[in-house]
Amino acid sequence: MVGWAHQRISIEEEEKKTLLEIKSSLVEFSKSYNGVENLLPSWVVNDGSSYCDWERINCNSISSSVGDNHKYVIDLSLGNMFSMKESDYSLKIIWPLNISLFIHFKELRRLDLSWNYIGNTFLVTTGLEKLSGLKNLETLNLSGNFIETNNIFPSLSQLASLKVLDLSFTRGGSLLHGKG
Repeated sequence: MVGWAHQRISIEEEEKKTLLEIKSSLVEFSKSYNGVENLLPSWVVNDGSSYCDWERINCNSISSSVGDNHKYVIDLSLGNMFSMKESDYSLKIIWPLNISLFIHFKELRRLDLSWNYIGNTFLVTTGLEKLSGLKNLETLNLSGNFIETNNIFPSLSQLASLKVLDLSFTRGGSLLHGKG
């Protein structure tokens, strides 16, 4: 029982730490783009709330064999964090997203990164293949970003559970539904 409790705390701490790293990255980029610093105001450590109560996050409880419950992040909706407008495309500003942060969400089923100034740079720096560890990911929304879609399919081929991939409004984008 002690082992499960330690694992649960480690998972909770890992997910919370990762969420705060994502927030920090978003805030840094937002300050340089539009001066907004108050992104994701509910994502704070010291207010006594669970990160599962934070905005743009949905969790699911999973019970252990000893009766403990743990909540895992299953849905992370980070679409249009910067209130991006189509006219902003000409600015060619790119959020330096570290895609490898998302591998810490082992139960993640839905990830929305739409309309966030994500460019091909993350393919080179951290690579979408890092998402191959997300064995439960069913929906990935990358629409409205500066991505050359022909570059990402080899990286995404390892996501066996992926059912919906939204690449609309990207360079060569479309909405793809898998069978499953």
